[in-house]
Amino acid sequence: MTDRQLINLAEQASRNAYVPYSHFAVGAALECRDGTVFTGCNIENAAFGPTICAERTAIAKAVSEGHRSFRRIAIAGVIAMRPQVLILDEPTAGLDPAGCRGVLENIAAYRRETGSAVLLVTHSMDDAARIADRLIVFHAGHVAFDGAPAEATKPVWRFLGRVRRSLRASRRRCATGAFRSRRRSIPSSSSRTRCSPSGRRRAYAEGRHPRPVFPRPDPHPQA
Repeated sequence: MTDRQLINLAEQASRNAYVPYSHFAVGAALECRDGTVFTGCNIENAAFGPTICAERTAIAKAVSEGHRSFRRIAIAGVIAMRPQVLILDEPTAGLDPAGCRGVLENIAAYRRETGSAVLLVTHSMDDAARIADRLIVFHAGHVAFDGAPAEATKPVWRFLGRVRRSLRASRRRCATGAFRSRRRSIPSSSSRTRCSPSGRRRAYAEGRHPRPVFPRPDPHPQA
């Protein structure tokens, strides 16, 4: 049995769920080692104790039939109900890059197949920009940005453009031999003595800078 077939069985089982309180139907399909499949759904009760989830229902059915070894289980939750609006809160939290890509691809496929609206809440700008058509950024309780994901990156590119232009201007000033500031003209590194000790020693050896002479104290001063 393929993964898709097992998921379809879980979706069918979710239609039998008894959820008068949460209205959140869940179905499960459990495949045993010998290929037998047991399905289950969640059953709610006014007393919380007797409430049972879908996977427990499927496992209880399999154990009651004498099965003890299982291969895999498929659980179909809110997506199986085909809601018009699907809200996901941090669906990729704690996942590795491969798992994150898989979840985002499934979300995008769900949108294409059903045409439903998907509201994705995340702290990852990469995840939001990868699949979103509209991006809303909140900062300090206020809407900081509302628009297409491509528009959100324009301020960053403008900032990087200013940095590149500043670096090119600095290179041109280096080539002319001086850095111009608001106060004075400072000679470039090629025409001034470096402040490092090795630079000073090299300047002294080449005669480009006179070695300072400090008077030494007399070790035997006369009284």
